[in-house]
Amino acid sequence: MNAVIVNSNARIDHIASINSKMSHFSIYDNENISISNVSILAPAESPNNDGIHVGRSNSVRVVSSKIRTGDDCISLKQGSRGIQIRGVRCGPGYGISVGSLGMNEEEEVRGITVRNSTFSDSDNAMRIKTWADSSRNVAADLIFQDIVAENARNPIIIDQDYCCNEVELIKHQMKINQAKDDNDEVDQIIGNEVHLNQGTKMTSNQDSKFKHQAKILKA
Repeated sequence: MNAVIVNSNARIDHIASINSKMSHFSIYDNENISISNVSILAPAESPNNDGIHVGRSNSVRVVSSKIRTGDDCISLKQGSRGIQIRGVRCGPGYGISVGSLGMNEEEEVRGITVRNSTFSDSDNAMRIKTWADSSRNVAADLIFQDIVAENARNPIIIDQDYCCNEVELIKHQMKINQAKDDNDEVDQIIGNEVHLNQGTKMTSNQDSKFKHQAKILKA
């Protein structure tokens, strides 16, 4: 199943999506979307099949759902605003991802709240990824509250040196050579009651040659 949601003011409830070849649910240029009690299932090794893919949309709610994929459980691309995620069970997969941002000039991501959710056997729980030395992009007002991470390699990771394959890297390097003074901004990340099991840690991928404006606040 690959459902592309094209209408605003929509509700998706009690639906199962199994072994989609791409993203199971894609939400673009919409507002007031509610997704609840959905079950998403794909093999852990399956590529490019995000559970729920959101971009350029406002007021999206995802609640009381189970997502098991080989990619992001929920991916929040440019222009995602006012996103509420609550009561989600995620894993395996890459967790909830903001980005990647900065490959091109993009709309900001703002007002993301994740509450009362559990990540089991996932690569990450919450991830923010931006391309290095990119055009100025903003991810702000992010709240992660009452999160349980079980066997997650990176419960919270901020990767400001994200890149993909060699071809994309070369193209991106050519572009950033023309705009060395631009940078990404990740601001106001609030983590409250993030429970980590033994052997897990919070991670920020930083390199001194890049500018960083990221701060994690304990609420």
